[in-house]
Amino acid sequence: MGQLESDAVERLFLPAYEWLLADREDFVADVDRQLQAAHMTDVVELYLSRALGVGFVVGVLFWVAGVAVGTTLFARGVFVPGEVVVPDLLPGSIGESILALLSTVRTPALIGLTSLVIAFGGFLLGFGTYVLLPYYAAYGRRREINRLLPDAIAFMYALSSGGMGQVDVLEATAVADDTYGEVARELRGIAHEAQFAQTDYRSAIRNGVATTPSSQLSDFLTDYLSVLNSGGDPTAFLRERTDAYYEAAGQSRDEELDLLELLAELYVALSVMPVLLLVVLIVLSALQQPFPMVIAGIVYLGIPAVGAGFLVLVSLVTPDDAGDGLLRIDGETPTPTLSPRAESTIGEGLGVDDRPEFDVFGRIDRIEGSRQALAILRHPGQYFFEHPTRTLLVTVPAAATMIGSAALAGVIEISASALLTRPVETTAIIAFVPLYATLLPLAIFWEVHARSRRGVLGPLSLALRKLASTHDTGLSLVESMRVVADTTTGTLGREFERIYAKVNFGTPLRQALVEFNNRYRQPYLARIVRLIVEAQETSERITPVLTTAARASERREELRRGRRARTRIQVLIVLATFLALLAVLVVLDVRYVQVIANLDTDGTGRVGAPGIGGGFDPRFLSLALFHAGVVQGIISGLTAGYLRTGDVRSGAKYALGLSSIALAAFAIV
Repeated sequence: MGQLESDAVERLFLPAYEWLLADREDFVADVDRQLQAAHMTDVVELYLSRALGVGFVVGVLFWVAGVAVGTTLFARGVFVPGEVVVPDLLPGSIGESILALLSTVRTPALIGLTSLVIAFGGFLLGFGTYVLLPYYAAYGRRREINRLLPDAIAFMYALSSGGMGQVDVLEATAVADDTYGEVARELRGIAHEAQFAQTDYRSAIRNGVATTPSSQLSDFLTDYLSVLNSGGDPTAFLRERTDAYYEAAGQSRDEELDLLELLAELYVALSVMPVLLLVVLIVLSALQQPFPMVIAGIVYLGIPAVGAGFLVLVSLVTPDDAGDGLLRIDGETPTPTLSPRAESTIGEGLGVDDRPEFDVFGRIDRIEGSRQALAILRHPGQYFFEHPTRTLLVTVPAAATMIGSAALAGVIEISASALLTRPVETTAIIAFVPLYATLLPLAIFWEVHARSRRGVLGPLSLALRKLASTHDTGLSLVESMRVVADTTTGTLGREFERIYAKVNFGTPLRQALVEFNNRYRQPYLARIVRLIVEAQETSERITPVLTTAARASERREELRRGRRARTRIQVLIVLATFLALLAVLVVLDVRYVQVIANLDTDGTGRVGAPGIGGGFDPRFLSLALFHAGVVQGIISGLTAGYLRTGDVRSGAKYALGLSSIALAAFAIV
């Protein structure tokens, strides 16, 4: 149905496209290039026709909204049009008729003209947003390609060094989209064109150079094609490009860290602004009419909005590692858990794959779902260590049920009067109890989850070096893992021992390595494991590949240590800024608001002394300052964690600590 409606819109607005945009060849050609770069299959003429339709619909909605709002404002007297004046040159009866006509139509005319301007703005918004979608998609693909390209080239080198032909190398990389994402999809387009469009690979590569959104991939394919055409050594070329692109990736990460430092300094300035504005409004509230709605908006909307906007901005300049970290064997995804004891019982969760709708399959699905649910109930800690965020599925309803039940039973009071008379006690019950109930389990499980991953990724570089050296002596890859396991302590050593034991009991090495990777679901680890898996299947001697993997892991570890070192001072600045702002809020409450509150002589809680704004409520202002400190603590904690590790979940412990400091500070004073 949706496709039919889309086709109808395209046909309806195709004449409008011919009239408005067909002559703008440069614009149409640019949109067409972006559609190809975004891997969107739309024909550019139809896409722009649909964009005109979207703009028209949004414009109509804006026009209706403008008419409704304008009519309401004029009807309620919010806007009163001025008096209409007719020149005295006109005869009296004619002038009076014109005056009556103008007085009648002026309000509808003003509403109509204003609504038309608003409708045109809505059309531009809808049309522009729809046109920008392929640009945004192409930008996202380009960024992912540039990030994954060094690892993809290393993968191609591993296959080529094992003796695989270059056509097979391209096809093998093209199907590895679970690991190399958009790079694999670009190469898949080349492979499909060569296989199904009766095009030779060299022509397909040239076409891929013209359509890819990444200039880095375009340059690599151009040079790769030159090597193939000139009869050069592609293996040597791939090895040289692997080192060159890893070096370039390191420089790019350094630039990202420089920008991250700048953004952290910007956050300090931005986080101060709403608090300072709050302070100014509170001071003015004691001198003139108060601003309760504005103050509440700053506390509950302004401060969170600044923090959320900063997190979005940081996520745009420091994108997450692409991929889900899972590897697949012949279309299947082995997904064992972290614990060998629970490995056979806990899978990906309660979800099951789509299967044909036969009764037997339905029964199998129900039995499997019940088995997995029982397994989670038997090992809940293990399941949440594997999926920390899913603790919220339990803790949030539990906290809401606990608070709701206590309120219904009359144990606690949830009301504005309770917040005003007992701000600290009431907030501690209705806010901090749920906060601790949700964030504390998340913080604990996340830290254990992250520590287990660090136990594998931390010593990985040294283990790969040892593995390459041992393998170079003539031992097989499996025997080399056993030797390295004897000299490697911690989680990674135990994993190597487990792989060796599984292979000895008949498990294929490929499956054992993939299961090892899928226990941790780290995209970078998946690329290293994929490199080794494919290399050992093409050749028995993969020392150069292991050395390349070790160098890649070393560069990643250097970047990780560099980020932690360079963001340490930024995290300290964020924490110090919060403490300074909290001190300002506490001092303002103690030395200003509470002093003015002592002027209340009639026991109403409001101050109306001479020179002081009528209706001034010190209790509300104290509550606003207290909640501003708590909200700022939560936002600063999440920001500090995100700056530190690139994952907002690591900020849960900071958020709990800083908000608790704010609670303790206002409880003391």
